[in-house]
Amino acid sequence: MERNNKISYRIFILTGIFFLICFLYVFRLAGIVLTEEAPEIKDHTYQYVTIKAARGQIYDRNGVPLVTNRYINELIIDDQTLPDKHAERNKALLNLLFVFNNTNDADKRVQDSYPFVGTYPNLTYAPEIFEDTTLRYRLVRRIAANEIEDGVKTHTVTALEAFYAENPNEFPTEQELIAFFLKKYGMHEGNRDKIAYTDAQIDALLRLYYDMECNNFGGMNHYVFATDVSIVTMTKLEERGIDGVSFTFAVQRQYEYPGYASHILGTIGQIYAEDWEHYKELGYNMNDYVGISGCEYAFEQYLRGIDGVKVMEFDADGNLVDEYYKKTPIAGNDVYLTIDIELQIAAEDGLAENIKYIRDRGYNKDCESGSLVAMHPGTGEVLAIASYPTFDLTTYNKDYSDLHADPAQPLYNRALQGLYAPGSTFKLGMVVAGMQEGVVNASSTLLCEGTYRGLGSGYQPKCTGVHGQINAPNAICVSCNCYFYELGRQLGITKMNKYCDFYGLGQKTGIELYEEVGILAGEAYREQNGLTTWMPGDTVAAAIGQSDNLFTPIQIASYVCTVLNGGTRYSAHLLHSVNTYFTNETIHKPTPQVLCELSISQNTLDTVKYGMKLMVEDSATVSRNMQNVPVTVGGKTGTAQVGGNQIDNAVFVCAAPYNAPEIVISVVIEHGAGGSYSSLSAARVLEAYYEN
Repeated sequence: MERNNKISYRIFILTGIFFLICFLYVFRLAGIVLTEEAPEIKDHTYQYVTIKAARGQIYDRNGVPLVTNRYINELIIDDQTLPDKHAERNKALLNLLFVFNNTNDADKRVQDSYPFVGTYPNLTYAPEIFEDTTLRYRLVRRIAANEIEDGVKTHTVTALEAFYAENPNEFPTEQELIAFFLKKYGMHEGNRDKIAYTDAQIDALLRLYYDMECNNFGGMNHYVFATDVSIVTMTKLEERGIDGVSFTFAVQRQYEYPGYASHILGTIGQIYAEDWEHYKELGYNMNDYVGISGCEYAFEQYLRGIDGVKVMEFDADGNLVDEYYKKTPIAGNDVYLTIDIELQIAAEDGLAENIKYIRDRGYNKDCESGSLVAMHPGTGEVLAIASYPTFDLTTYNKDYSDLHADPAQPLYNRALQGLYAPGSTFKLGMVVAGMQEGVVNASSTLLCEGTYRGLGSGYQPKCTGVHGQINAPNAICVSCNCYFYELGRQLGITKMNKYCDFYGLGQKTGIELYEEVGILAGEAYREQNGLTTWMPGDTVAAAIGQSDNLFTPIQIASYVCTVLNGGTRYSAHLLHSVNTYFTNETIHKPTPQVLCELSISQNTLDTVKYGMKLMVEDSATVSRNMQNVPVTVGGKTGTAQVGGNQIDNAVFVCAAPYNAPEIVISVVIEHGAGGSYSSLSAARVLEAYYEN
């Protein structure tokens, strides 16, 4: 009995040991699986490779791809593997430049931020260096500032230090900046006795080092030397075995409609130094690409992917024996915009055609720019945003200097940032205010004698004609200034601006891209800005959309939407939905956001719509332009004064169908001479809308 107990006891102990060993093995195995790491093996080496996650793609409202991804090879310079000594480092980089510049990929270098024109030693600053709004100006300032920041003087030159101490808000001269780079990178006069650099070599190295500085090269932050490098070029460089030079895979944005929607879609780029702390807190790496402008910037939180890490294991002989993911890359989500690409194309082509029409007809041979916004009045969805002249995102980096220097300002998004007097398009809102306040009704009339005398013998502005007793619909139709002068006088600026606040004039529309606020004329604006006292004459001028009133085209479109949908002002927006990459599952769909509500009576609404219908029918130019639109269109022209001897701006708003609008469009043609002339581009958008 005692023997059996001993055996049982031994079996119990052995069993316990067995299970303990099993538990330890399982625990260790689980640790390996969960962390995706392998135990270090003696004489084995491990290389950790960052696997770039795919950035989400951008589509229009109908699922048509606008921005997609293309996988390319990037040639990078790595500070960790570059030689430490100046002579060896410069030799490696000159070797790289020599080989690369003698390949078919020589034009694939990244954007050149070089501030100089000419060649070394005859270098002078480029003209845009002296414009404090330019990127090149900011880069020169940043480079100079970083070298003596917080009193840490690294690789500085005495002349540069002295200059910057005395001129903290300026930047160094050409000679001082060049001297700084020559010393910092071992090319200064003291070294040239030992290392015979030619002027051409110094020029090439200066250009390269300057770009590297602009991109915060150093430490773990590598420099992208060239993108989309061919296999042939890669092979030639790998045969040279240049220290510090390697290749990696990258994702390049591909624009499916080159030259269209450029102001909307925006660009991506490496993180700016001044933004690094912000992105660092969000978990980004310094070398990550982020949205810089447009929808790429606005929807970065959705488009961003999370990079992965792959482990590559090599044996003592350098053979790859295993590879696995320590961290699996996670693709970003796809963004669907409210934009309809067919309408966007019609808008941009229509603006170009419209401006050519104004020039060719002799209305103004200097007319060269304009903008158009199309919106859904019942949701605030933006269907098209066009600004002319425009640019091509596929060649943006290469063309940047020329685009920035172009006096026509193609990079300027006039639809969201241009500020214009609304002219007579403002009169639609005035009718609403007058009828809602009981000053007028649909059939009541005001007298037009061709000259307005309601302010006495002082200010007596003229009308566009002599219209006699005229009611609201006909006043909209013929744009009778005297009717609206008197309506404005009776309402007063306070009541007028109460309604303008409802319409969102002089306020941001809520769109996700950068937009200007605008100016709502009135006593408050004058007082806040220390301007002249508001007078009764200012009120009647404001009543026809002049005075200090300045609004963006998207504000004008949003205001007309608010009037025609019965008084609900929606936030303008571009985000239609966010869908998962590849699987296309909708994970976020914003609902229309109501910013303000004003209950406009049906009688008032019908009066405004009818007046807009009459206006289109009465204007030979507008009705001719709209002849191919299969529904009845309501519209309002505006010829807005811009001061001085400049030709007036041409403004036009319209809605279709006029009695139950599905789409609202605003157009501004700078110096387009007459409001009716700007209706051509709106007609092209409506034709495309109903054709589709």
